[in-house]
Amino acid sequence: MFILPLLRLSGGECLDTLHDDGGRPLNDAKDVALRFQRLGVVGLHVVDVDAATGTRPNDDALLSILDSVHVPVQMGGGVKSLKRIQELRDTGVQRVLVGSMGVLHPDWMKEAAKVFPEGVVASLDEKAGNVWVKGRTEDTGKRLVDVAKEFDGFGFEAMLISSLDGTSHDQLRSWAEGLDTPVMLAPRVASLEELRVFKDAGIQGVVLGTEVYDGTIDLAAATKVFKAA
Repeated sequence: MFILPLLRLSGGECLDTLHDDGGRPLNDAKDVALRFQRLGVVGLHVVDVDAATGTRPNDDALLSILDSVHVPVQMGGGVKSLKRIQELRDTGVQRVLVGSMGVLHPDWMKEAAKVFPEGVVASLDEKAGNVWVKGRTEDTGKRLVDVAKEFDGFGFEAMLISSLDGTSHDQLRSWAEGLDTPVMLAPRVASLEELRVFKDAGIQGVVLGTEVYDGTIDLAAATKVFKAA
C-alpha cells in the first residue's frame, strides 16, 4: 500500500498550508510539491477545487508541480470530457480522476474506461453512504455501494472512495473488499496503526489530507512504512 498526500489547488495556490523544517508556511503549489517530495512520497494527489466547482482551472499551478517533481501525479477536479482526460495525460498526469461527470453520466463513464483502460481512476465522494458531486456540494441520492458495483465492471485502473463525514473504517473496508477494481481510500485516520489495517485489507493506496497538514500523521514516517501497493 502507498500513501499519497493531498494538494488542493485554488486561485493558483494550495488551499492548505504546509510548513518547512524551519516552520515557514508554504502555499505555493511548487513549494508544497517539492516539500512532499523531500519527505519521500511516492506520488502526489492533486485536486483542482476551482475546476470542480465550475470556475477556471488551475492549469498553471498544475504545470508548476509537474515541472518540479519526479514522482507520479494523479489529478482530479472538473474533468468533464475525454478531451480533458487526454490533455491532462499529455501534460504529464499519470492518472486522471473522474468524479461528478461519471457519476451523473454512467454511459459516458463506461466509454471513458474503454478509451483509457490505464490512466483513469473513478472517484467517488461519499457522505452517509450516498455519492456527492459538483465539488462535494450536491447529494445525488445514489448509494455508494450501488455506484461502486456498477463502475467495478467498467475496467478502470483504480477506484478512489473518499469519506466526507468520517465513515467508519470497517464500512470503508467492507465496500472495498467487495470490488475487483483496485481501491484507494481517502478516509480520516489518526495513526499509522489505522493505516496498517487498511494495508492488511488489501487497499491499494490511501490519500491523506488534513492529517498531514496538522501533523496528526508524520508523513515522512508513514512513507517509510507504506511505499508500495
